[in-house]
Amino acid sequence: MGAWGIGIFENDEANDYILDLIKSGRIDMVCDSLDTVIEGSRYPGATDSMRALAAISIVKSIITGDYSELPS
Repeated sequence: MGAWGIGIFENDEANDYILDLIKSGRIDMVCDSLDTVIEGSRYPGATDSMRALAAISIVKSIITGDYSELPS
């Protein structure tokens, strides 16, 4: 059974993204995810959108120092 809900990390794609980011250690994945949505087609797909929202949450956490919204 997959994760689902209204929160940014309440879906499988965002959770898989975080795991991939941690395993790879590549912070540039965050930039890549944002670039895909910003520079991509007019209407990004669900997967790209979920990854971009997760990336935005990561950037927000780094800027504010509040990591409480990120999955543990």
